[in-house]
Amino acid sequence: MPERFTSSRRTSGSSSYDTGQGGGQIEDSVQESANEELQPSRSNGVVIQANSGGISSVNLADTNSVLIAEISGGDRWKQANFDLETFEGFFGATAGDNSYFIKLRHVDSSGTITDEVLSQAVSVKSSNYRFELAAAAGIPFPSNGYPLGIFIKVGPDRFLYNLCLPDETFYQEVRNFLDSRWTGSNNRRMRIITNVATLKVNCPNLPLWINED
Repeated sequence: MPERFTSSRRTSGSSSYDTGQGGGQIEDSVQESANEELQPSRSNGVVIQANSGGISSVNLADTNSVLIAEISGGDRWKQANFDLETFEGFFGATAGDNSYFIKLRHVDSSGTITDEVLSQAVSVKSSNYRFELAAAAGIPFPSNGYPLGIFIKVGPDRFLYNLCLPDETFYQEVRNFLDSRWTGSNNRRMRIITNVATLKVNCPNLPLWINED
């Protein structure tokens, strides 16, 4: 029998939560197929078909939670900062505990899915809460807008993500969706929580959907 995970959401004044069709508690069967060369990972509501050449297809559940977040600038912007509620409530980290790691797979603009990368939860006394995004390594911070991180939660500590840069053809549809759902202060970086079903309707051209069965 496939292993089952239960995840729940929390609300906060610092992040805008759009529950869409899948609000409240999520409980989905987990299933993964992999050959002997790959270590299987357990994914909440997601079927991942893998082979020796890498990930061949992904079947996302409509209820999977999605974070869309503006990524702040700076020379080390690949160290992406988040507010405390997102750091703990979405990513599952605990402030002050730097022993926690999340597992990230990046989906690039062509739909190619990278190998899984561990990213350490880092929190410091200055109230910065961050994870390193390998996809941002070596890329200068854009001068024409904030990068947008789109993270799909596929397990308690596992995420598919796309680092959406302003020059991408699909950037504007994500930007418009984020702008329309954000209800926080104008002096804060925008972040919302939605789900796969709602994001697909509003952002149909994301490369996150290319590998779906």
